[in-house]
Amino acid sequence: MRRDDLRPALFGTAIRDRVLTRLALSENGLHVRELARQIEASPNAVHRVVIALERAGVVVSRPVGSTRLVLLNRRWYGAVELRALLDRLVAAYPEIRDRARAFRERPRRIGKPL
Repeated sequence: MRRDDLRPALFGTAIRDRVLTRLALSENGLHVRELARQIEASPNAVHRVVIALERAGVVVSRPVGSTRLVLLNRRWYGAVELRALLDRLVAAYPEIRDRARAFRERPRRIGKPL
């Protein structure tokens, strides 16, 4: 049994909860494949969730090169309250928080030692 089965789905489904939680931890947004890898879900399922959330206005996407970055919509009327709720929900998904800390969102300088 997965741990998601033990947690109630606050936003309808567990995958939707994980998508929103991971996006709350990201300042610059993520593309769908990276988001799927971070929350351990299929890219198709994450893409369907992102489309539904985008239609509702909760998330927005912007093109960067040949990909689209997805991020929480700061102009949505409930954005402040949603952000506060998601910050508290992060405690229910420690694996997502740990992966978000390990993920580097900005590029490394060439030749910089690890």
